[in-house]
Amino acid sequence: MYLYLLHWVSTPQTTMLYGSTLTHAPDGTVSFSNRRQTPGAVIHTWENLPVGALHKPHPTLPLLQRGHTYGYQLNAAVHPVGTTGVNIQFLDAAGATVGEVLQPERKGEFTFPENAADYRIELLNMNNERLNFRSLYLAESPTLAKLMVTEATDLNLVHAHDGDQHSAAVDVVAMRRRAIAEPLWLSGQADQYFLRFTHAQLSDPEWLELYAEKLGKHLHKKFGRRQVDLTLRAETAEAEGAIEAIAKVLG
Repeated sequence: MYLYLLHWVSTPQTTMLYGSTLTHAPDGTVSFSNRRQTPGAVIHTWENLPVGALHKPHPTLPLLQRGHTYGYQLNAAVHPVGTTGVNIQFLDAAGATVGEVLQPERKGEFTFPENAADYRIELLNMNNERLNFRSLYLAESPTLAKLMVTEATDLNLVHAHDGDQHSAAVDVVAMRRRAIAEPLWLSGQADQYFLRFTHAQLSDPEWLELYAEKLGKHLHKKFGRRQVDLTLRAETAEAEGAIEAIAKVLG
């Protein structure tokens, strides 16, 4: 099971830049405001681009299976409440629209059509004044429905667990952060903490030591007196240094 985190990377092709006040924070949060934009207009788009396309970067959306139902959830602060919608467009092999699902809510679901080859996700302005975007979650609907996801942006941390209970098993995963779409593998049997680092962070031992101390305080506060069976693992060899630093703190 995968949970995908879609991030916002601004280019003239993906984001409405004209008249917009746009701020990208170091933690990945994006603040957007455009009082000139008309209701129903597209704020930001996620889509696949063909190999060799002139636009860059080349976002890669998760591959969806025909006939499967997926859920999405917008992790953002929207002002006023309820003024940002999500539109999913389904495309055939030639790029023509064969269907769409428009939902004026922060979360919803859709079934990927049998005649679709690709899709596009649009964030729409529904009389929005200000948007503070963190990420857009995407997963198969049964998975997302029972999942509780929280983010600690100061730690580049995503905590995912069954919404009904906390498991005694705790899985801490260090990984290289991806710019557009991050796949997080869900075990379904543990509380999982995904720690996402840039290449520069993973290459800086002193920074990793300071990070490990801060993470240790965060996790000790989270666990409290709860007994946990802790597993630390690196998703790639590049992230092993982060796990070593964390292991020294957590024992």
